[in-house]
Amino acid sequence: GFVGTMDLSKATKLKSIGEYAFYQCSSLEGPNALAFGDALATVGSYAFYKCSSLRGPLRLPKSLVTDGKYTLGARAFEGVTVNEMYYDLDIRSKKKPDGSYENSDMNHLISSSSLHFEGKLTIGPSVVEIPNEMKFASGDYVIKQLEFATDSKLRRIGNNAFSSHPITGSINLPSSIEEIGSSAFAG
Repeated sequence: GFVGTMDLSKATKLKSIGEYAFYQCSSLEGPNALAFGDALATVGSYAFYKCSSLRGPLRLPKSLVTDGKYTLGARAFEGVTVNEMYYDLDIRSKKKPDGSYENSDMNHLISSSSLHFEGKLTIGPSVVEIPNEMKFASGDYVIKQLEFATDSKLRRIGNNAFSSHPITGSINLPSSIEEIGSSAFAG
């Protein structure tokens, strides 16, 4: 596999990273290797699987969502360590006829991908809702700081969105927030 340093922060026209693209490239390094630009529309399954030398920020731009569905493959970041995450994926829970919300199918994206995360989580301006059962903080996660973009449009934090592990730093909710779901921040 590829051995060396990679910086994707300048690859502003990169639209797709295929399945198994850097599979088990355990010597792949770079502080900006996962700093994806706004053009990225697809990250294939196992794209960075077991790239255990990767460290630094993970940037998930809004372009990874098309027609309400995310285009991030299963286990794409398993075995990667991240100290900062920028999350700008606007995925919404479906509202049931009784007014409650369905659980998100997104929870495997973050919580069960075996991504190691300890640091600051920034919720970007495109996010209107953090879906039910997102569980940002489950698995191998420690959120030390939770921030929202200054121009945040976040209206709803779903049930169990940040449950399972405490957030160890401060939270300043945006003025746009209208609803916080059951057990959203439960420990």
